[in-house]
Amino acid sequence: MLQMTGATLDEIKPLLRSYHYLGAKTASPMHCFALRKEGGMFGDTGEPVAAIVYASPINKYFGSDCVELTRLVRNDELTEPLSKFVAWSLRWLRANTDLKYCLSYADGAAGHHGGIYQALSFDFVAISEGSIKWINPATGESVSGRSFSQRRSESRMGWQKIKSGKKFLYIKALNEKRTNLLKRFGWTPLFYPKPDWSFLPEETNRTKCG
Repeated sequence: MLQMTGATLDEIKPLLRSYHYLGAKTASPMHCFALRKEGGMFGDTGEPVAAIVYASPINKYFGSDCVELTRLVRNDELTEPLSKFVAWSLRWLRANTDLKYCLSYADGAAGHHGGIYQALSFDFVAISEGSIKWINPATGESVSGRSFSQRRSESRMGWQKIKSGKKFLYIKALNEKRTNLLKRFGWTPLFYPKPDWSFLPEETNRTKCG
């Protein structure tokens, strides 16, 4: 029997490090959750087999009343869908915070199209055009193009330029009416992308939000 609980970042870092394609490094989380094996007196301190990290969006365009689902990961032993786990975490956020909505990106460059968000009735509202990042292969550190341009020339040695791919932006209303949220940002729900999308329709919304 698996348990859904809150978690600390330290608890779930081994999962992120071993099973998430971006590794353990993530923005400072606002909320972390774990799907655990049973353990402890109340059965809620067992080993995490899946985890979710929510953080404040880096882009100020989205406002301060939302949260971004930045990491969703499970180990290789867990085969059941994670939609129930994500739905549980969203209900917790709705009941225990004043957050208006949640957003998340599905990284097309990593082969993701957002199937789990579609299963949970998120709205697909835009496609980001990607962005420029710089990475230090020796340390794994990455910074935005803007941040890199502000560094002194001697501190730029050895860094590699990376262009991130297109990402699908999904949103989910929490403590705000869906219609009001869509109107506030001028978003129009789009047809869900398919797993084998190899093109991006010209009529889709475009955004510089990621």
